[in-house]
Amino acid sequence: MIHRRIVQSIFCLSLFFVMLGCNESVSVPEDVARQLTIEQAVIEPGFTWLQPTMDTYTPNAESVKQIADMYNADPNRSVIVYVNPGCSCVGSRKYVPHTLKVLQAAGIPSSKISIFAMRTASGRHPNSDKYKLEGLPSVYILKGNMTTFYFETKNEVSTWRSSTDDKKTTVTEQDPIEAVLAQGFAL
Repeated sequence: MIHRRIVQSIFCLSLFFVMLGCNESVSVPEDVARQLTIEQAVIEPGFTWLQPTMDTYTPNAESVKQIADMYNADPNRSVIVYVNPGCSCVGSRKYVPHTLKVLQAAGIPSSKISIFAMRTASGRHPNSDKYKLEGLPSVYILKGNMTTFYFETKNEVSTWRSSTDDKKTTVTEQDPIEAVLAQGFAL
């Protein structure tokens, strides 16, 4: 008799949890990108690592000058950065602050740099129809509305590719990000 009651109780509890799981009013917050400027990102709670890393990084002056010269010759360029602020991977914690520091040092106006904070690469963002992100962070360089270059990190491997070449080039931790970005701005 006691054994039967225990089985009935377990069955009822199981049924309760199944029904609870089917409740349509329970929702998971949608992963929608939030757009930030550099100035907003450095004070954003999830980005506490951003400003200290930017402050301690000194980009190669020659590469920064190349980027500045290329931008000044064609200021119709912009940069989009997609990043998961909670990720502790090298791509986010190193390449994103270094990229932003290089862009600032090259004099790229903040209005030409868009940062999108996302939890996952599959999250919704304003350019979802144009870009299927495979990893975070991802950095796109645009000339007008045309993408000329992108850099992304997927499964701790960072690669870059130009829009004119399907070949992906792997970036190692020894590669200065400003040299990679200079290649992107040269297109």
